[in-house]
Amino acid sequence: MPRGTELEVLARRIAWLERFRRPLALLIAIALSAFAIYRMNEGLPPDWPRAHMIMIGACVGLVVWYGIEFALGCLLALWETDHHMRTKPGLPLARVVRRK
Repeated sequence: MPRGTELEVLARRIAWLERFRRPLALLIAIALSAFAIYRMNEGLPPDWPRAHMIMIGACVGLVVWYGIEFALGCLLALWETDHHMRTKPGLPLARVVRRK
């Protein structure tokens, strides 16, 4: 694959992930939260209050959402750093800013 094409693909991936990171994380967290509620429903006794299971599932979903956001943010930072290093090799120039 030519170098220009690799950069274009990487730039498209970055743009897509920046656009859909939050909805993707929420969708995955909701699905995993629903799955957690379903699995807890099987494992707990039948007299366990359903409201508690729903709240525990919501808490699990919230923690999973934070974890997914973190993981997608790390992936995005990795891709952006890779793109920057390929397009602008070397360290950026230091600039002195004089303030009054």
